[in-house]
Amino acid sequence: MQVPYEVRDATWGKGVFASKRIPAGTCVWRHSDARLTVVPASEAKEYVAKLHEDTLRKVLEYAYFGADGELIYLQNDDGRFFNHSGTHTNVALGSVLIAAAEAKGETPPEGIEPASTYTLREIAPEEELLDDYNTYHEEPQWYKEILASHGVDTSYLSY
Repeated sequence: MQVPYEVRDATWGKGVFASKRIPAGTCVWRHSDARLTVVPASEAKEYVAKLHEDTLRKVLEYAYFGADGELIYLQNDDGRFFNHSGTHTNVALGSVLIAAAEAKGETPPEGIEPASTYTLREIAPEEELLDDYNTYHEEPQWYKEILASHGVDTSYLSY
């Protein structure tokens, strides 16, 4: 993480909360900070099928699919505690910011790294950092079925 923060209980498990005011446009998480496992889309189903139950549960809770359909699993990194909000989003991946600018025919902000996370507005101390998971690549049907069969609650995606 690039800013002062705390991980503590939140509406959905644990969450990332600002310890101090964070200005708009600040990089709060950088992909190079994380211990990542990135599995190409063509290998993701086989990778998941081979996981031991304990590891599988962690992957199901902390992985997401990137822009190219690759499975990205955050291990031992507090970035995995960014929670979802479709209505109160205050952080976003650089790739989302770049795509939004390009869709408007604008030049993306200088220095934005696609796989890093940035604040969309000023964040107050004690405020939870919330990302919109619906801006990521949609999970394939086989993965949704595994989520459901393991009782992973995905109802948070509806708010």
